[in-house]
Amino acid sequence: MYTAPCVVEGYLSQANALYRVNLATGNSTTIYTSTDSNTGDGINSLAYNPLDNYLYCTIRGTNPETMGRLSFDGRIQRLFTLPTNTTQRRFYVGDITPDGQYWTASQSNGWQWLKVNFAPGTANYGQIVDSGSTSLPASPFTTNGGGIQDWAYVPTAGNNLFAPWSDSAGVTYLYYFSLDTYTWAQVGVLSQNTVANAKWNAVWASNDGFLYGSEGNTGQIWKFTIRGGLAAQRIVTGPPSSLADGARCYTNTTAIGA
Repeated sequence: MYTAPCVVEGYLSQANALYRVNLATGNSTTIYTSTDSNTGDGINSLAYNPLDNYLYCTIRGTNPETMGRLSFDGRIQRLFTLPTNTTQRRFYVGDITPDGQYWTASQSNGWQWLKVNFAPGTANYGQIVDSGSTSLPASPFTTNGGGIQDWAYVPTAGNNLFAPWSDSAGVTYLYYFSLDTYTWAQVGVLSQNTVANAKWNAVWASNDGFLYGSEGNTGQIWKFTIRGGLAAQRIVTGPPSSLADGARCYTNTTAIGA
């Protein structure tokens, strides 16, 4: 198995393909299209582990759904079966915190989340160590065809996973899932005018505390300020995406666009 380099670009999975996306220019490079069989809807819940430099994912659209580790040559190592069934929406968001804990979730009968330990050399490595469900904020989970599409841990922004959501007028809000209380909360409005009914299929965090999002329908890439006030800035247009998710090595200290 081959690790993924800790580069300034963001990683984007779309169905069975993996891309590297320059968040400043929008240019993307195909790393591989996996020929692995039995992947259903493909790779999702993508996350970069800063402790071992592997990309982790869920393999969505199969029953049972599985947890996977991606090799940089296109192979997928299936690790274990996830607790899902055909009546549930599958796990589709993912990120890994600095302590090597992988967080994924599914919108089904509330917000169902899992915590998997991927800290090398620790007890219970590679196992589900916690799980639960919580109620959902009304707006982003009952409208706009699915609500939250991805989340990301942002350095220096607390023990939280952040996610943008946009309404039918293009007003974009910032939410976070607290890893201390396992509940959702709204931070506030990022912008009054981004993309109507946006699908933020992929989000990435930078080492200097910003959140970046790719809107799937248009490919627009936005930079979100989430500390010291909220703001949104359209950066560039990148690749449109569906059945997609984002991951980034947020320990990379090179400024995006430098």
